[in-house]
Amino acid sequence: MKNLLIVLGLFLCITSYAQDTIPLEGANVILISNERNSLENFLFVKSILGKKKIKIAIEDKEKFTVKTKDIKISRTGALANFNIVCREKQIQLEGGVKPGEVMYIGGKEFKGAYIKISNNGRFTPAGIKTKNNMFTDAFDAMDDLAKAFGSSLFYLINHK
Repeated sequence: MKNLLIVLGLFLCITSYAQDTIPLEGANVILISNERNSLENFLFVKSILGKKKIKIAIEDKEKFTVKTKDIKISRTGALANFNIVCREKQIQLEGGVKPGEVMYIGGKEFKGAYIKISNNGRFTPAGIKTKNNMFTDAFDAMDDLAKAFGSSLFYLINHK
């Protein structure tokens, strides 16, 4: 178990870059740091989701994980869901987004498949909000949910 934790720690150090101010371009995982244990985080997450009227699709009380049902996140009808892992002193949040209707990208029909939510240039270096589309709306929704879980946020790029 100890070796697994060491390997996992090294993996995160090698494949991730974190910051806790303006969301890092390309960030696809948000860590929320706190002082709660895994069970307290799990119960807290469920409470916040209930207050925000976000329904739970799957929850695992032994692994302290929650997956939400799809929620509408933009005026285009795009849908997103979030995967939440509750750990000792942290909550990990990531998600997927898909168009609510048929969409064409490069002349090809695109529907039904989830794309990992990531921050694709949502802010300029000066912190000014840029593009507004399904992908930025999805990251905004994930970022807003993370802020509901706490104020100590770290944005990561997970390459897997």
